[in-house]
Amino acid sequence: MPDYSKKRTATLVASCIMDLFIGALYTWSVFSGPLAQHIGGLLGRPMTSADMAVVFTVANAICPLPIIFGGLIVDRFGPKPMFVSGAILYGGGLFLTGFAGSVTWVVVTFGLIACTGLGFVYGTTIGHTVKLFPDRRGLVGGLTTACYGIGSVIMPPVGKFLMDTFGTLPAFRIMGLTCCGAICLCSLAVERHRGAGATRLAAAGATQATAIPAPAAPAPATTAPTTPAPATPAPDTPAPATPAPATPATATPAPQNPCTDMPRHGAVQESGAHGERPGLDFKGMLRTGDFYVMFFMLTCGAFAGTMVISQASPMASGLVGMSTMAATLAVSVLALSNTAGRILAGMLSDRFGRIPALYGTYAVSLAGTFLLFASRQGAYVVFMAGIICVGLGFGALMGIFPGFTADVFGAAHNTMNYGFMFIGYALSGVVAPLAMSGLLQATGRYTWAFLVSAALTGVGFLLAKALPLT
Repeated sequence: MPDYSKKRTATLVASCIMDLFIGALYTWSVFSGPLAQHIGGLLGRPMTSADMAVVFTVANAICPLPIIFGGLIVDRFGPKPMFVSGAILYGGGLFLTGFAGSVTWVVVTFGLIACTGLGFVYGTTIGHTVKLFPDRRGLVGGLTTACYGIGSVIMPPVGKFLMDTFGTLPAFRIMGLTCCGAICLCSLAVERHRGAGATRLAAAGATQATAIPAPAAPAPATTAPTTPAPATPAPDTPAPATPAPATPATATPAPQNPCTDMPRHGAVQESGAHGERPGLDFKGMLRTGDFYVMFFMLTCGAFAGTMVISQASPMASGLVGMSTMAATLAVSVLALSNTAGRILAGMLSDRFGRIPALYGTYAVSLAGTFLLFASRQGAYVVFMAGIICVGLGFGALMGIFPGFTADVFGAAHNTMNYGFMFIGYALSGVVAPLAMSGLLQATGRYTWAFLVSAALTGVGFLLAKALPLT
């Protein structure tokens, strides 16, 4: 039991470190400008980061596919093959981006190859660690996704240093080789999940390990009726014989309905009744109504975050008139808020439940969009407050949903199940940036984009209210 606990802790630490190295997607707004200038110089025409927006769109669109495929491989062969292949694709994609000569090249190398590897690593770190920690799903999901967010804080200054020192393209080559080696090295410490049973619950402590043999409790209950049996011939009244079976009858209904022994609101973390039921695979999950409610909860809730993340730096400059340095600071504050939201929401959802935590998530995100709506030239404080709220809300949503998915549909197939759920985020990641740029071009203002985002966040809140607390 102690050895297993140490192994799962080592797996969590290794997974968090790997997530630190795959934060390049969240920092695309920082890297896209220098790449656009380089490619524009080669083509002999001016280019801006807006010309590179298709790379971000493609990257978000394909991310769920490697997560889903990776979940299938992890269930059959364990996590290490996915970590190694993800490291090669992610690092190789970044390395090949260092030879870019056109936007199409960047779409293929960064948007397709690197982000396929990113999906392999990201999906496996989250889905696998949630399986290993049935007692702390919210916290573990928050920590792993938070480290992915922290990577977006670390990568910009590192990338800027490398670009200033070695040049734009060599910086991508150095990052690719470094990330590939670090992820492969961390994968050596990963422990494979062995499935349901005493091995898994042993890590949660002795109290939960003893919870598995609990179904054997009916054995003494069956012997109990044998003691009243000889007692019935002595008295002529069979009355005491009838209450005797009544006591075991009240003891036997201990097993719960397999559809409700994992409450949707997250109280399972406090009760200790972690999912020893097999759970649903993706086919069973897709046949439930809850999946589609949760899917659109994620899509609507992530809209504000993906919209702001994709245009944070130009928005800071154009909306409130921040300098380049101040706009870079705003991007870092957004990333830190994103990270903090994942950890805080993970802990709070373990304590108070997933749905109550989601209520707060949508409320904070809604407040952020209205603060951004109210921002004007020179309103730095209002703008930064909006950035912080949107980052907190987005991070909280992404931190809660891995454990939420495991609570509702079981942990056995969570890596693949969460991949399908992650399509909701990808849908938002594709639509939100396009909606913002389209509304900005049509109206010349950001206000309509913020209003659309606020409306969708409200829809997510209402969907959360509609999901029953069973």
